[in-house]
Amino acid sequence: MRGSRPPKKPRAIAAEGSTLARAPPLLRVCSYNVLAQTHLETHSHLYRGAPPDALDGPTRLARLISQLAGLGADVLALQEVEPPVFAALSQALGAYGVRGVYKQRTGAGQPDGVAVFLRTPRLQLLCVEEVEFAALAKREPDLVVPPPSAELALRLRRQADKGQVALLVTVLDTQSGGER
Repeated sequence: MRGSRPPKKPRAIAAEGSTLARAPPLLRVCSYNVLAQTHLETHSHLYRGAPPDALDGPTRLARLISQLAGLGADVLALQEVEPPVFAALSQALGAYGVRGVYKQRTGAGQPDGVAVFLRTPRLQLLCVEEVEFAALAKREPDLVVPPPSAELALRLRRQADKGQVALLVTVLDTQSGGER
């Protein structure tokens, strides 16, 4: 029908005191592979069909900042982040009340790592633990995780209801047979 409106979406109405009425607000989490510029340049043959501006470091960074800022996520878990990109993201996203932590991948000459950014008005960072699989592999013979890798373990508290959330972010080197 011309000019008709789509039907309204049904709303859940919770009785006072019900579990639904006490449910904590949703937590929006986004995981994103940034694609380190070093990897892009080292394996440029993989991106032959891409427009040149899509491969340009400063242009990619500006687009990444715009994309991440527009997501409105409470947690951004990023892989393949190089230290200068982390610094730029920290500065740009800081204007939106977002704070980040970073862990460089282990192993000689590794150009990138993982970063987690949190919307601090919404979440409180309780602790961060840096985990290195290479060190764990030496202690735990059953653990078969190829280095180089990086991992961050975070414990967060939602400000609205003081509920706690645990988050684990891992990046493994695919050249060593792991998964990224």
